[in-house]
Amino acid sequence: MNPTTLNAIGLSSSLLGTAIAAFSGGRYLKFVDISISTLESSLHAYITGKDPVLLVTGLDKHRARAMSRSKVGVTCGLLMIVAGFALQIIALF
Repeated sequence: MNPTTLNAIGLSSSLLGTAIAAFSGGRYLKFVDISISTLESSLHAYITGKDPVLLVTGLDKHRARAMSRSKVGVTCGLLMIVAGFALQIIALF
């Protein structure tokens, strides 16, 4: 393969890997944000004593499932970034 083709494949692999890693990490961070917001509102209601304290269950299961799914996506994305970088290095020689 000629260097231009290797460089283009490496660039597209890095770009796609970055998008996959960012999307997978963003899904996990969404569940972390929901968990923190729920905890904050429950703690505020408990401390002030004005509002009833809401009991929210099941967030740990959803967060754990999102974390296990995001690990796969982030790992695949990082591997694609490394592979793209290696292809661009190979294209130099």
